[in-house]
Amino acid sequence: MSRRKFEPIPVVIDLNVAVSSALGGPAAAPAKVIRLMIEGRIVNFASKLMLERLRAKLGSRRVQRYLANKSSGPAGELLWYKPYAIVTAFEIKSVVISPESLVDASEDEEDNEVLSVACDAGVEYLITQDQDDLLSLRNPETKEVIIEDEDGNEVCRIKILTPREFLEELKKRGWVI
Repeated sequence: MSRRKFEPIPVVIDLNVAVSSALGGPAAAPAKVIRLMIEGRIVNFASKLMLERLRAKLGSRRVQRYLANKSSGPAGELLWYKPYAIVTAFEIKSVVISPESLVDASEDEEDNEVLSVACDAGVEYLITQDQDDLLSLRNPETKEVIIEDEDGNEVCRIKILTPREFLEELKKRGWVI
């Protein structure tokens, strides 16, 4: 059985998805999204600032403590390397851009950076687990957010999805995940 070839989909993966993939199991939706990036089936866009923040988050004491509590024995020791593998994958597989747009749609500066990258890269999807900020910006029916300039002109339109919603969308397109 031959596998259909699809063009890679340009996306922005929010850092919380990367952190969840480092801390969760391989069958969880965040890990599947990261695997799609590693396989080249999706193309992630990020800024240098986003990569710096990811390094800091995955290298934090909080993450290290969590992994220390979760890991035991030789197999558990491998968990210690998972955050570093995620950071490396992001650095190698992401297209790094310096956003020229300065989106100010959220009270959270980190979220505005993510939205700025998504707008400038012209991605169709922003994948996040940020219920309080990014997901709350989207239209509940279309799951889109429309970013406008000061004059009310549309600058970009982005679908903001959770990892699970994104994977479901890909399956509707005929992808095998």
